[in-house]
Amino acid sequence: LAPPEVLTYGPRSQRQEQWIQRTVSQSGTQLAQIRDRILAMTQFQRHHRVLDLLANHGLMLWELVRQVPEGASMAE
Repeated sequence: LAPPEVLTYGPRSQRQEQWIQRTVSQSGTQLAQIRDRILAMTQFQRHHRVLDLLANHGLMLWELVRQVPEGASMAE
């Protein structure tokens, strides 16, 4: 399968390109498995507040938002 066509009118972003490549490749699945193992060890509860340092890719952040809906998830 060919990767989906990405239409954009702004300047190219290297981070965005890396995210797209990771999403359409198997590395996204592998990173998700690693993320899930890390977060399983932390045992966050719904009301916890979590700070994700160096969150330039968002891999952890969106799962944290899902896991702590009554708390807070922040990224820097």
